[in-house]
Amino acid sequence: MKRVIAVLDLPPRRSLPNVRASFHAAATRWNAEVLWITKPLHTCHPFWQKMFVCDHVQSIYGTSHVLQLDNDMVIRSDCWVSNPVMQSYIYHFVARAKERLPEVRWQRTDPSELPYPWDKRSRAIVDGWGNRPPDSFMLQNITHIETAASLLAAYPNLQLMVSGSQDSQMKSCDAIPNHDRCGQFAATHTSYLNLLRLMLRLGPNATRIAAI
Repeated sequence: MKRVIAVLDLPPRRSLPNVRASFHAAATRWNAEVLWITKPLHTCHPFWQKMFVCDHVQSIYGTSHVLQLDNDMVIRSDCWVSNPVMQSYIYHFVARAKERLPEVRWQRTDPSELPYPWDKRSRAIVDGWGNRPPDSFMLQNITHIETAASLLAAYPNLQLMVSGSQDSQMKSCDAIPNHDRCGQFAATHTSYLNLLRLMLRLGPNATRIAAI
């Protein structure tokens, strides 16, 4: 069955070069066709013309898997990859965000851009490994969710190991602010309680986590 990315690209707001490039790159990755609809399908407002897109696709390609997108969206280069993470998105720019659309980068791997770019821990590790990561890596703390997500996104074959103390005996943590969740978990030796949160945040990549 044919895969089709269908886009209503009607005047006066036509798609931008980076939008078109991201769509065509996605189509190549997904073995799909891109159908740019540049003429009205019906005598009505463009918003309602979306109702006729699937019939239009069928008239050209027959029964197909259709992904219908607006022409003010961008598909990141790491979207539905073999090891997806929840930070892989198709972005829709609305309202004043459209002003930023022309400058948006959709290529995420050259150079490597991490899902959590503010996480200094993962950036230091990636800079050290470069293109030669180890087969597995021990995560220092189970509360380092951003580090885990970034490493798994950057290295699709990497296996992460995490350990959590099973000692739930409470210890004094009065000096640790309430908002410092990582510090609270560490002080009370209950970081293992964060394992479920870690797994949920990693999505499909949680299969490459081993708790020991």
